Amino acid sequence: MSEEVFEEPEIFEEDLAPDQGAVGKRIKPISKVDVDPVFEKRTRDLQTDAAEAEPILRKGDQLPWFRPEDWSADVFNYASPAASFDTKECEQQFIAAHKDPMKPGTTGDIITATTQIDYCDVMERALRARHLYTLPRCVALMAGRKKGHGATKGVFADAVRNYVRRLAKQAKG
Repeated sequence: MSEEVFEEPEIFEEDLAPDQGAVGKRIKPISKVDVDPVFEKRTRDLQTDAAEAEPILRKGDQLPWFRPEDWSADVFNYASPAASFDTKECEQQFIAAHKDPMKPGTTGDIITATTQIDYCDVMERALRARHLYTLPRCVALMAGRKKGHGATKGVFADAVRNYVRRLAKQAKG
């Protein structure tokens, strides 16, 4: 896997109106978000787990529970898994990309950061659901999801299908 090299972009000297930002300079955004090491570790853990699980499933044997490779948390302590999914570094890069309007990040920074943060959050919630939630809590959470998924004005009816319909309509012109 090759590392990408990012070059520092130029700031162009041009006369702009005062309401367009810095007078005399056009500001060019610079990407400030990188691949988060926690995201990298967790997705590699999932990939390894899937590769190890496939032959076990084919034999019909019992699968071991997925846990992050470096996880040493106590399954009986609700707060303990958080460190294994901590994306503070990515969150700080996201903030840096939008903090200074004179040195902005890029639109890609928003997508890159939020995707990584969301993936880690989902993995943490899934781990908590498997290991830390009581049966009544799992049933209550599932019942709420099923109610929303099955509603006539729910996520599938109004959000997903209508989104795809709009995409199809837009693609046809």
